[in-house]
Amino acid sequence: MGQVDGVIDIGDDFNDGKDEIRLTIDEALAAQAGVSVQQIALAVNTAYQGTVATTIKRAEEEVDVRVRFPENFRTSIRSLDKIFVNNNMGNLIPISRMTKYQKLPGIASINHLDGKRLLTATANLDETRTTSMKANQEIKKLVDAAKIIDKYPGYRVRYGGENKDTEESLASLGRSFLIAFFIIFIILVSLFRSFIQPLIVAAAIPFSFIGVILAFVTHGQYFSFLSFIGIVGLAGIVVNDSIVLVDFANQLRIQRPDMSSYEILLETGCVRLRPVILTTVTTVLGILPTAYGIGGADPFLMPMALAIGWGLAFATFLTLIIVPVLYKMVMDSQNWLSEKVFKKNKVATVL
Repeated sequence: MGQVDGVIDIGDDFNDGKDEIRLTIDEALAAQAGVSVQQIALAVNTAYQGTVATTIKRAEEEVDVRVRFPENFRTSIRSLDKIFVNNNMGNLIPISRMTKYQKLPGIASINHLDGKRLLTATANLDETRTTSMKANQEIKKLVDAAKIIDKYPGYRVRYGGENKDTEESLASLGRSFLIAFFIIFIILVSLFRSFIQPLIVAAAIPFSFIGVILAFVTHGQYFSFLSFIGIVGLAGIVVNDSIVLVDFANQLRIQRPDMSSYEILLETGCVRLRPVILTTVTTVLGILPTAYGIGGADPFLMPMALAIGWGLAFATFLTLIIVPVLYKMVMDSQNWLSEKVFKKNKVATVL
């Protein structure tokens, strides 16, 4: 974490606590003596903590009788040399021959997550130099390059904090985007009475993403949570121009069935070009002052406004080209299928 630019105030919760006596058992030697590790642990626990040997019953209560070393022995580390255990032959073996002890600092606290031990490393960010998402990506690269997980089997690295909150928010935002797209699609299906034409209208949405990406790259902006909110809002705005073109083309098909697909689209472009351009220009000019901080900058709203303004402006010009092309392809395919079916039915009738 210290190698990543912009990461400051690095710390962790692995703090030293009070001193403790750590007992290390020579398992091979204990096995030769006929003593198990469990026996040694129980003997040490009995000596210092005590073990309930029996219970005395009184009139209204039961009193446990706990067996352990006297207090003056429990306060001395040398008492470990006076503890004996029975081996499988019934002989008393001193545990001092099978164990070693050290006085070392203990751990202040032991944290768990999902039933496993947890060690948390934390840091702050200098947001003028990096973001949480960028910093976590660089840390992941360093962790993978150092092969930390390969060196310490059983360990896992999980990234939390602001980056985790952002990922959860983006996942929720993605679900919201799918719901919004589904609602838009249902409305367009009921309006056009077709399942194909709503897809033509929605074709403008991915082209708006190209404008957003170019805007953020050229302006040196990062994709934040608020910028993704702007992208979701952009999906509902950018389809307006497509709806204007497709709806007018459908009206011409009904009113003038003798016109070819090329003539219908040419007439649609001539009549609806100015409304489409004016709608886009007024929307973009109204939102770009917020994107560039004209009259007062807001760092939270600027990414959102930048995404909507540039995405809409870029998608409008592509919409004027892509939507008529897709509409003509669908219209010609429908005419070809209807003619083919009509000819088959006509031949069948004659026969």
